[in-house]
Amino acid sequence: MVMRPWLLVGLALLLPILVAFLYRTRDRVATVPSTLLFRKVALSRLKNRRLRELLRVASFLACLGAVAALVLAAAEPRGFGDRRTIALVVDVSASMGGQTEAEVRDQVRRVLRQTTGRDSVVLIAAGAEPHPLAGPTTDSSRLDAAVDELVIEGGEADLAGALRLADGLVEGAHRARVWLISDGGAAAVEPELELTAPLRLLRVGQRRDNVGITVLAARPPADATSDADREVLVTVVASAGPPREVDLVVEADDSEIARRRLTIDGGEEAEATFRLRVPASELRARVEPRGFTDGLASDDEAVVALGSIAAPRAHLIAEASNGAAFFVERALRASGVSEVVRHLPTDAPTRLADGEIAVVVGAAPDTRIAGPTLYLDTRTGELPVHVGATLDAETAQLRSIDPSHPLTRGVDLDGATIAHATAVDLGPDDEEVVALDGGAVVATGGAGRERWVYLGIDPMGSDLVLRVAFPVLIANAVAALSGATDLRVAPTLPRAESALAPSEMLAGAPALPDPVPLPAGLPFLLAAGAALLLLGEGLAFHRGYAR
Repeated sequence: MVMRPWLLVGLALLLPILVAFLYRTRDRVATVPSTLLFRKVALSRLKNRRLRELLRVASFLACLGAVAALVLAAAEPRGFGDRRTIALVVDVSASMGGQTEAEVRDQVRRVLRQTTGRDSVVLIAAGAEPHPLAGPTTDSSRLDAAVDELVIEGGEADLAGALRLADGLVEGAHRARVWLISDGGAAAVEPELELTAPLRLLRVGQRRDNVGITVLAARPPADATSDADREVLVTVVASAGPPREVDLVVEADDSEIARRRLTIDGGEEAEATFRLRVPASELRARVEPRGFTDGLASDDEAVVALGSIAAPRAHLIAEASNGAAFFVERALRASGVSEVVRHLPTDAPTRLADGEIAVVVGAAPDTRIAGPTLYLDTRTGELPVHVGATLDAETAQLRSIDPSHPLTRGVDLDGATIAHATAVDLGPDDEEVVALDGGAVVATGGAGRERWVYLGIDPMGSDLVLRVAFPVLIANAVAALSGATDLRVAPTLPRAESALAPSEMLAGAPALPDPVPLPAGLPFLLAAGAALLLLGEGLAFHRGYAR
């Protein structure tokens, strides 16, 4: 099997060589007065005519063999052993960005050169969503074109998903193999991952120093008095190794407003908080390494867009005898609400002004409130959601919570005692945030001025009001409803990518060896043999054996 069969036409060069060997010139006869001089010269030449002819034929065969070997080497032959089916998975996560895309592609081509012309190869890019680029195919030109499509992405790689995809594509194939090329900086591969095909791991790149921003968050403080007040949190992580020193710079609308020097232990994080008062539409944080070369550029900067932070005015609607209203009011004020106005359900406002929210504790008014509203353990009145079952201690055990939802940031319900709650039935556009065994008890829905949040846990039928989770949950609900006190978080790389922390599976993988100047493959061996044959033929010609 050869990779460039069209080059085999070069074997036609053997024909003129053969003709040149068979062609003999007619002897010329010349009369000389004496042969004594010729006899003296002939003493240094071979006297055995048969040996002379044998060497002449050997020189001719060496010339033929050298030309044939050079042609075959140019055609790039591959081994003729039993074929394999190889799924080649290439990590294109952000941590691979410490190398240029050209370097990554060269490394992939080096691995492909370890295959034979009979091997069928599938090339898979392992990004946030793994996808095949080519194959299965034995066509080297198709694979080379697919390698040119490899692009380093800006996030984390789902290596586990890519390996499962690769395993599925080669499952049942003859001598199936899965090969993974990665820098070892992604932690998405479980050590216990089971594949049907043997897995070969190859690490590329060298250990690099790196620091990167993993968190940039901004929110108005509880005592904010204007849109210019901000609390900013920045978290910076360092890769394993010695402590590293960086300058952390915060900019507002491209103007530097804060700078702080941080020392970060290897493999650890360092946090910095800022209290700012500056009107801006966006905040930017960046790290500047001091005394070392940073491995990745994609995690050195983060940007978060800011919105209005005017504190809302709250209408607290509850019966006079409702004891939970006391705890709710305290939580509202702690969340930064500028003013709390108490109402009975019978005299509650039906329409809210801009910058206002309604908080209903217990019974709701008979008329739906036109404006963003928070409902706490509300079972009667006009509601945007259908009330379901009433839950007791047996059915009020925590079943699920969405930790990434804005309503549950900083909310820990583990170990909470809930003796009474109300579940709700959600529509197709509503979001379930917290569910107990009996159903959803924290949910949200609507849009714009029709936004609503439902909290079905009875504050007086649980120990929730005695836990930190309660004021945090109320503050998150106020932020979600008002649109004014949102916690804004910048998109950043995952910690494992910036820290270049290898997974347990990849930590012990062998490194891809550096290329040698002359790769010891079959084409190289043919070319080397041709060179030796030509050298021998040239020596024979020089000594007169090939004339």
